[in-house]
Amino acid sequence: MDFAKFEASERKLNIKSFNFLNLIQDVQEICCGNLDQSAILFSLIIDDKVPEIIESDEMKVKQVLLNLLSNAVKFTSAGSIDMKVSLRQENDTEFIVVKVKDTGIGIKTEEMTRLFEAFTQADSSKTRAFGGTGLGLNIALTYADLLGGDISVTSELGEGSEFTFDFILKRNRE
Repeated sequence: MDFAKFEASERKLNIKSFNFLNLIQDVQEICCGNLDQSAILFSLIIDDKVPEIIESDEMKVKQVLLNLLSNAVKFTSAGSIDMKVSLRQENDTEFIVVKVKDTGIGIKTEEMTRLFEAFTQADSSKTRAFGGTGLGLNIALTYADLLGGDISVTSELGEGSEFTFDFILKRNRE
């Protein structure tokens, strides 16, 4: 049902100014507000150069961040989840870079190539254990592309994963 709604929706950006730092805090509260602090340590580091107010599609940025952070929480039963937000300059373009690193179950190398395909999960036996439809990363990658960015992953089975999401920074001109 979500996929049908997503496919039917216009793939347009709704660019407006919003408080990016508040959005990060909201995503953290939604995904990590109920973490068992004795089992999972969450850390958030935001580079001082990241602007508070940006211009982008707030809903799409939030959806990507929710997918990445909720997956980290879902697949990490103990250890840590680290979220780092920074800037990257590439020629005349600035990017916001968000890295979500966990010490969760990790992903087999051969499964990473299919990870961003619709209705695909790294291991179907994990679907029963962890739930999900296999749409989150596909939608996140589509949104990242619309935002002029990308999502990449590095992972080692049993050691955890690191997802990197970047998107073009448009500074608020007001």
